[in-house]
Amino acid sequence: MSRKYRRTRRLLLRLLLYGYCTGVVSSRAIERKTQEDVAFRYLAANQHPDHDTIAAFRQSLRKNPGQLRSVESPSCRVSM
Repeated sequence: MSRKYRRTRRLLLRLLLYGYCTGVVSSRAIERKTQEDVAFRYLAANQHPDHDTIAAFRQSLRKNPGQLRSVESPSCRVSM
């Protein structure tokens, strides 16, 4: 798995988790928040992933939740 791909998955996971914690669950709303909200912009490293990318990542997590183990970082352990 390439470094860039891992970094992108980590970014999407951060956005999804923060979105769920703050009540923003829609992929389109998360995309909008990366443009408007400072916290989302910070978590996204000032990138603005498309809502289709966010939705596809969410679907891939539903199909294979074990892939979270390859996304985890030292500061945030996700145990399954």
